[in-house]
Amino acid sequence: MRQLQDWLRRKAQRSPRLYALLRSVKGRIRAVRAPAEGPPLPPDAFRARIEVKGSPPPFHVGAAALVAVEISNLSPRTWPGGRRVALSYHWHRAGTVWAFDGGRTGLSSRLEPGTAVPLECTVRPPNTPGTYVLELDLVYGRDAWFGPRGSETARREIVVGGMQPDAFGEIDYEQIYAAADLTKDYWGVVGPASAEEFRQLGQGKLDMLKALGLTPESKILDVGCGTGSLAETLVDFLGSEGLYYGTDLSEVAVQFCREKYARPNFRFAKNGMTTLPIESQRFDFIVFFSVFTHTYPAETRELLAEAARLLNDGGMIIADVFESDIDGDSLGTRAMIVLDRQRVLGLAEALALEARTISEFAWDPTGPRRIDRVLRRFAKPVSASRSGTGALP
Repeated sequence: MRQLQDWLRRKAQRSPRLYALLRSVKGRIRAVRAPAEGPPLPPDAFRARIEVKGSPPPFHVGAAALVAVEISNLSPRTWPGGRRVALSYHWHRAGTVWAFDGGRTGLSSRLEPGTAVPLECTVRPPNTPGTYVLELDLVYGRDAWFGPRGSETARREIVVGGMQPDAFGEIDYEQIYAAADLTKDYWGVVGPASAEEFRQLGQGKLDMLKALGLTPESKILDVGCGTGSLAETLVDFLGSEGLYYGTDLSEVAVQFCREKYARPNFRFAKNGMTTLPIESQRFDFIVFFSVFTHTYPAETRELLAEAARLLNDGGMIIADVFESDIDGDSLGTRAMIVLDRQRVLGLAEALALEARTISEFAWDPTGPRRIDRVLRRFAKPVSASRSGTGALP
C-alpha cells in the first residue's frame, strides 16, 4: 500500500492535471474526516497565562528546540481534554508574520479553573537567520485563538543563528523532491520552514529587484526557481510585455511551477548543473537565489558565463554566496558550500564582469567560523555589452 501511495504521489507531482485533481480530492477527504471540535467555548473561557520557564534554548536554522512553559487556566470555565486546547506559536519579524501556527502541543486532560499544567512545546525556527519574536498562544479547536479574544500571549525575542557547513552531509536534489509531497508542503523542499516564510522571502526578493530597477515590462530569468518563491510574487507584478523564465535542476519542480504559475508570459524549463536551456532570449535580470550556495567554484564560473551570454544591454546578474576566510577555494558539501572571500570576485573578473555588493550579513555570528551571506550584482562593462533582445523561445 505504501509503495502504491509513493508511486501515485510521484506521478501526481509530474503531471499538472493529475496534481490538480489529487489536491481537490485530498481537500474533500480532509473536510469529511476532520475531527469534531466539540461545542464552542464560552467567551469568558479564553483567559490564560503562558509562562516560559527559564531562558529559551538557543535556536539555529533547521533544528527544532524544546521550550518549557506552564499553562494556567485563569477563566471560570473548565477546559476540555482530548487535545482540543493546544499550545502553538507564531514567529514575527519586523512587523510581519514568518510562521503562523507553527505546530501544536495539546492538553491531554481537562484543566480546571485556577489550575496549571507544565508543557514542553517543540518549536521549529524559521530557516532564515536573524532576530525574531516568538509568540506563544493557546488555540481551541481549529482556529479559536486565545490572544485575539483578550488573553495574554507570551513573547520572547529570539536570535536564530545559521548552521556551519560541517553540520551537513551530501545531498541529492532528485531524492529530496522524490521524498517530498508537494500537495501538502511545497515550501519545505526548498528551505523555508513555513508557507509564510516562503512568501516573505519571495516578497523580499521582489522588493530588492524593484529597487534595482525591475519594472512590469522587465524580462527576468530565475535560475534555480524551485517551487516558485519569486514566481509567486511576480504573478501580479509583471505586465503582459514582461517575461518570467524559471529553470531548475528538478523536473518535479519545473512541472509543479508550470501548474501553479500558469501564465502566458511565464515559462519553465529544466536546466543542467552548469548549462541553461535558452538560446535566443535575452534578459534584463538573471537571478541565482540560493544557487551559488550549493555549487562548487568551477560550476559557479560556468553558470556565470551562461548568464553573461543571456544578459541584455544594461542588464544585471544577481546572486548570493556564503563567504569566509578559509584555506583553499571552498569548504563544505553541496548542501552548503562556502567560498573564500575573494573567490567570487575572481570568477567575475575572469569573465569581464563588474561586481558590486548589494548586502551582506553574518550567517552564524556565534559559530566557530564567521560566515557571511553576501548578495552581489554582476554586470558587463558598458563598452562590452553587445547583446540584443530576441523572441520567446
